[in-house]
Amino acid sequence: MTRVRGPLAEEFASVAVVLDSSGWYGDHSHFGEYNRTVALYPRAGVSWNFIGTAIDRLEAHTPGLGETVLAALDVAEYGLAGIATPKRVREWFAMLYWDDSVSDDEARIILTDERGYSDDDPPLLPSEFDTAAGGTMWLAPKRRLGTRAVRAALTRYPRPLASELAALVTTHLPQIGREARKRVETAEVDMSWHSVALCIWPHAATAHGPRRLLDDVDQDRASSGEDDVLLRCELIGKSDRHRSRGRVEPAHRRPVDGLALVGSQLRGYHLVNRLLHLLQAIDNHPL
Repeated sequence: MTRVRGPLAEEFASVAVVLDSSGWYGDHSHFGEYNRTVALYPRAGVSWNFIGTAIDRLEAHTPGLGETVLAALDVAEYGLAGIATPKRVREWFAMLYWDDSVSDDEARIILTDERGYSDDDPPLLPSEFDTAAGGTMWLAPKRRLGTRAVRAALTRYPRPLASELAALVTTHLPQIGREARKRVETAEVDMSWHSVALCIWPHAATAHGPRRLLDDVDQDRASSGEDDVLLRCELIGKSDRHRSRGRVEPAHRRPVDGLALVGSQLRGYHLVNRLLHLLQAIDNHPL
């Protein structure tokens, strides 16, 4: 199996080991009382990465290749705290702005009559968001190509780049996404739904709406006194129930290893970073 290159660097998240209880759940119940906790925080606000040009080039070269890359990111994002793709950002828009409206007309009524926005500068409507986000391929990506097809499509790129990109997309990212999600679902974890360390978006020119949304969320969190933790769990504890993205669900009963859980998150961050670096190389090396 092709190895992933580069050091295990913390580029957009930091780890903090807290020696006493310091966190609160969204319902204000105390987290980690009398226990040591380990937490992940964004290093410096939201880091933005625009990959639309590279994805468009891959898709134009081999239909399905760019979407397969996005599908791997989608699987990884589901298990990693603090990473937002267009699919995740749309969920926030639907909840915070549109009240889950489907049509532009319904969303417009909610924005003006219930949310108090004027017609001068309202948030994006559903159809406007979908266009800015790149359409269905970005919002609901599917894996269109298998491992051999991905490798064959990348043969015109330098061999190290092609081998690593194929391994990331077909093996490493899907694996770490599933592993990280499993660890989160079998532990007592406070995994923030709104705190963001990295936002992956097609193009900077269409990012005004998402930037505005994340600014609004950040202001709301600051005004309510909440910290910007991405994930917090007990260093060592039991696993009766877990809390993830605002939901409380049953979990398997087994000891919780907080360092292993955070380690899987950092491994996932590293793999995502490597993919972003390779996509940047594709930007600089068009076919």
